[in-house]
Formats: sequence, structure tokens, C-alpha cells
Amino acid sequence: GTEDLRNAIANPTHVVQNSKRYMGSPHRWTIDGRTYTPVEIAALILRKLLDAAEERIGPIEQAVITVPAPFSDVQRDATIRAGLEAGLKHVTIINEPVAAALCYVLGSEGLWFTELAEDQRILVYDLGGGTFDLSLVQYKRDEVSVLASSGDLHLGGIDWNRALQDYICMLFARDFKRDPREDPKSLQFLAWEVENAKRSLSVRSRAALTCQHAGQRKTYQIEQANFEELTHELVERTIEITRRLLKDNKMGWAHVDVVLVTGGASRMPMIRKALKAVSGTTLNTSLSPDQSIAHGAAF
Repeated sequence: GTEDLRNAIANPTHVVQNSKRYMGSPHRWTIDGRTYTPVEIAALILRKLLDAAEERIGPIEQAVITVPAPFSDVQRDATIRAGLEAGLKHVTIINEPVAAALCYVLGSEGLWFTELAEDQRILVYDLGGGTFDLSLVQYKRDEVSVLASSGDLHLGGIDWNRALQDYICMLFARDFKRDPREDPKSLQFLAWEVENAKRSLSVRSRAALTCQHAGQRKTYQIEQANFEELTHELVERTIEITRRLLKDNKMGWAHVDVVLVTGGASRMPMIRKALKAVSGTTLNTSLSPDQSIAHGAAF
């Protein structure tokens, strides 16, 4: 989606973002006079992925599609419909944290790890771009089962982006008496800058981002500590959901053998710091935040 984010600056009214959050809902987008449903948007994305895959390996009739653990039956059915509309003949649905757990226990070669303990309880903390998923998974030799799941379909990396974006808009409005949110192109340019700054702040203590609107332009320096302060409540929401999952299942951190962290937004240092502090254990960050769920689905 990186190229699409860049192109969105020039064509902000032709962009649909975060459509996954709306699966199973009556939400609609109208572009050039045509109305699109969440299922139709998902089908377009899946068709694009299928075209790319079929160029490499030939015709594809079935696929495994992962969904957030809190997805309802309606949302799961909508996901299956999108796959069928994209041209698939058979669609299997599995939960994203389960796919991540499979990736962990199967490893890069897709073989069961013989060195793993006979019995492990794995907490999968999956913070993606749009959703937060949490699953408590039981691993026994050659078997993975889900003990409990939770999450928030409206909590993900984009919410960290919005917090930083709103902060920059406030600074710009203070400096120039004009708000970039008044203009779609200005806002989309800022969204691109915010995304890049967020990624930089995962590996650096400071990042620069530029805001331009109404003939004015200014570059702001954002400290990692400042970003953490702006988004502290978002981090706490994920921690509270995690605490609640354990409490509801009458478990404490001592009952968890592995805390497995994945999802693109989990790269942010504030996430790992908070989760390590509350769990009191070393986090397992061995999985690729972006690819582990796809690998697990493939297995």
C-alpha cells in the first residue's frame, strides 16, 4: 500500500482506507458516482493479490484468509463473500493470532519445532495497522488450540497516526491560523508524512515531518517521548484488554509461557516497553511483524 499512499496525495478523493474495519457494516464509499461496499473493496484488493500470485504460480482456486479474532459471524461471512467475488472457489477463514502462533511453532520451514516444550501456553499480542488482536493459545505436540480471544477492531496503528496528525494540525493552525484538515490534499500529504515519521520514531529518537497548506509550509521535529505522550492512552487500551483477557480466564502472567508480539504497529518501542513492564517477562519478537500471519495462513 505504500505506492497507494503516495498516489493518494494527488487523488485524495479516489482513496479508500481502513476498509477492513467496516466489514459486515452498511458503510459505503462513493467514488466518481459509483458506490462501493466493504465487500466490494475487499474483493478488489484480493483480486489484485490473486493476479500477482497467479503470475508466479498459475491459477488459484482456494485460499486461506485471516481475520481479526473479534470478527463476528457476519464479518467472517462478508470476508468469505469478498474472496468468492474476487474469483476464488473456496475460502477458509482463520483468526490472525492463531496464524501467528502457527508461524511460531512451525518455524520458517513449516515443520513442528521438536525443541519446543510438550506443553506451552502462548499469548499472541497482534497490533496491526487497523485492529488489535489478542489470543491465548495452547500448544501441545503437533496441535494448536485457542483458549481465549479478545481485541479491538477500532484500535491499530492508524490511531497512532491520527493522534500525531491531529497534533501537527493543531501546531500548524496555531502558527498560520489555517487548519490543514480543511483541504483533502493537504491532509493526505500530512498523512504520508505522519506515516513516515511514525516508522522513523520506531528506530530513532527524533523525526521530522512537513505540513503544507494554504500556501504555507513548515517542518516540525517530533521527539519519541512526545509521540509516546500523545498516544499513551492508546497503549494503555491494549494493556487493559490484555489484563482483562487473563483475568476473565482466571490466569496471571505466571500461567503464560511465551508472550508473542507481532503486527506492524508492534514495532513501536512504546508498545514493547509497556508490554514487557506489565508482563514482567522477555517478549518473543522473533516473528516478522508484517509477514508472520501470512506465513501461518500458508502453513
